[in-house]
Amino acid sequence: MTGNQEKIPSWLSCFLSLNDLDQIEKAVQKAESQTSAEIVALVVRRSIFTGHLPMMIGAILSVIFLLAMWPFRYWFDLHEAILVIPLGVALLFV
Repeated sequence: MTGNQEKIPSWLSCFLSLNDLDQIEKAVQKAESQTSAEIVALVVRRSIFTGHLPMMIGAILSVIFLLAMWPFRYWFDLHEAILVIPLGVALLFV
């Protein structure tokens, strides 16, 4: 970043200043001079992928549905379908 002071994203500016980024760059250059490897410093906004949440919600709702319908499985003649319906509910959230 030295020489070419790129603008810091707004979400990052509350955590790091230009001086901090220059210090990081100098530390990386020093470490790279002592090894043949290339070091890439990466700052990300979020370190978790939340793609599993819809599947988890679907699974939880399916279990709730299964538990709620289990006592009534013979009243509605759903004893075969009661195992398939939660799968359909889970697929809605995938």
